[in-house]
Amino acid sequence: MVDPTVETELVAAGINPASITRIAGNNRYETAMLIAQFIENYDMDDVDTAYFTTGENFPDALVAGPFGASFGRPILLVKRDQIPAPTQAAISGLALTTSYVLGGTAAVGNGVLSQLPNATRLGGIDRYETAVIIAEHGLSGGGSDVILYTATGQTFPDALSAAPLAATGPYPIILVKRDSVPATSMAYITAHRPGTTMWFVLGGEAAVGSAAVEQIFYILNP
Repeated sequence: MVDPTVETELVAAGINPASITRIAGNNRYETAMLIAQFIENYDMDDVDTAYFTTGENFPDALVAGPFGASFGRPILLVKRDQIPAPTQAAISGLALTTSYVLGGTAAVGNGVLSQLPNATRLGGIDRYETAVIIAEHGLSGGGSDVILYTATGQTFPDALSAAPLAATGPYPIILVKRDSVPATSMAYITAHRPGTTMWFVLGGEAAVGSAAVEQIFYILNP
């Protein structure tokens, strides 16, 4: 929740009140629906593709953020075994023709997937493998140069803040642990090493420690 006092502080900092828009629903599912509608109305282009992810946890939505922003694809929230009413309304209102379900069946069940238009699952055995699968899908057909962003998979703020920057590529956000790099993340970084032109570690030592940074450094600089 963003308290109304934040809007007051933004105005006090010199931002024109007419430039401030609050997009808010009664819950996270309705807010996601309203954001999807805003995306479609912003450039007046039909939105025919969306990402669907659990509204109960953050990692899968985070790593899809750069690709959703770059491709104009909203991220809509579901429950594991249910499509909430606001999300149903978004599906109907946007006339979606293609769906990408993020995460494994523990996050979004097959029953939900079967109700979505032309759905494909982008999910691995955990959040780290799912991030890699989403990255590979998002980069398919793109250029060979890659800017790599790495962030902790344990909390959301660093990857969330970097999503607009990563969307300029779009470039992937690969998740790591504080003191180690999961095998799937390591395999991705190794495979894309020849095209990686820059690498950013998001967050301080408490988020991504020196041991994980050294692992990635030696992958990129063999």
